[in-house]
Amino acid sequence: MAGIQKFPVRSVFLYLVLIIFSKLSFGGSSSKHSSGFRLKLIPRDSPKSPLYPGNLTHLEKMERLIDFTKAKAELRRMRFHTSPSSSMFDDEKYIVALRRQAFYYIAEMKLGIPGQLIYLVLDTTADLIWTQCEPCVHCFDQEAPIFDPKASMTYSRVPCRDRHCSYGNENDYFTCLGGYCTYNLTYNNSLLGSTIGSSSRDYFHFYDDTSGYSSTKFNLFFGCSNYTTNLSMFIDPQNIISGVMGLNLSPLSLNSQLKDRIQGKFAYCVIPWDENFPFDVHALPFDFGDDVVLPQRKIPMEVSYAKVGDANEYYLDLRDISVADSHCFFVFGTFDPAPGEGFILDSTSPITMLTKNATKTGINVYDKVITKLRNYYQLQHLSPLLGPDNPTNYELCYKNKENFTDFAWITYHFRKSADYVVDAKFMNINYSGGFFCVALLGNDGPQTVLGLFHMQNMRIIHHATDFDHGSIQFYPADCAEDHF
Repeated sequence: MAGIQKFPVRSVFLYLVLIIFSKLSFGGSSSKHSSGFRLKLIPRDSPKSPLYPGNLTHLEKMERLIDFTKAKAELRRMRFHTSPSSSMFDDEKYIVALRRQAFYYIAEMKLGIPGQLIYLVLDTTADLIWTQCEPCVHCFDQEAPIFDPKASMTYSRVPCRDRHCSYGNENDYFTCLGGYCTYNLTYNNSLLGSTIGSSSRDYFHFYDDTSGYSSTKFNLFFGCSNYTTNLSMFIDPQNIISGVMGLNLSPLSLNSQLKDRIQGKFAYCVIPWDENFPFDVHALPFDFGDDVVLPQRKIPMEVSYAKVGDANEYYLDLRDISVADSHCFFVFGTFDPAPGEGFILDSTSPITMLTKNATKTGINVYDKVITKLRNYYQLQHLSPLLGPDNPTNYELCYKNKENFTDFAWITYHFRKSADYVVDAKFMNINYSGGFFCVALLGNDGPQTVLGLFHMQNMRIIHHATDFDHGSIQFYPADCAEDHF
């Protein structure tokens, strides 16, 4: 395997804006036949993006990926491994990273009849769909008008008997008040904010790239937020965000609520961060239902997943990792699924993170993999950048050697001999200063996370068989060939 990735200053894939468009052939909430729709992704760093941050240096863009990856890992650790009374998570660097970069995807849509424009953060680790609503007792600023339920002919509050309003559960955030379902959702023990409001239903209209907002609509359960606090990730002078759209395994998420219509399927293909694919002109599709197409000739690798406790992320049964052709031979149980532990796939994490302390075995996975990579490049006689000579937060960086092509690759070995190979050209970041770094980070928490950097040129298909079980299929593809 050969090659190393080059990154143009003008575009970094991870920070994208989602505009929903497409082949939405189904109508209101009563329709049961399958159909599909597609999300159109535009790079966040493109001048066409409403979140365009302005000119950043190449190093600044790369370091943003590291900051946000670490911030997300700390959030997961806090969620599963911190008691409600804890006063931890006071490290300002995580708060700043989230405030600056939390908007991976933004979904543009209209809500109600007649439709009112809203923009929601698309989050594959979140459950509840919610948006700020009038009367807004305490809200963060947003450029678009706040959704007014009274102006919608189809808005309704949800009664306590609604199946989504599981207020009898000990760990739930719903409450029955005056016969209606209310919610109080906190993020990481309120340290990162909360949203409080009425559980509601109304029609969501998605954007059609050809005809604009058409009559296509879904009647969805969502949170109408009248009180938001401390959500610093949304505080920005030009903020257009009004809330969050969840895409995890919870029954409250968009994909779960539309499960019958989309056959439990959604898929994406990660276009390489390569100078040959300028993202300001080539968008990434995110497909649902009938728009998800299996390959004609290639047989996808399939890995099953099952819901783990109260966690709604996608946990996969990883058994081992190898560098080039050398296995690490991790002890059985190192990646066993458990809330906040094990191996998860996260399409909103930039860089892959390997745990430094696997709960059941205590093994430092990151150190073992890094050691194998260091030994590999030592045999290739590459010169490492050490101490102050390394301007990045990556541990392994090397001076480029003329005509060198023998870069290391990584393979993730799953149960039933399913091997996920990360091509060598998607293992490294090449800097303009004449050096490259291995794109891997260590996680002080017990979880290992497969990030988007290791998903480049891989089509990834989620297929839920029910709310608790399903599979994820992978197969190599030329993702740049995807067009609308």
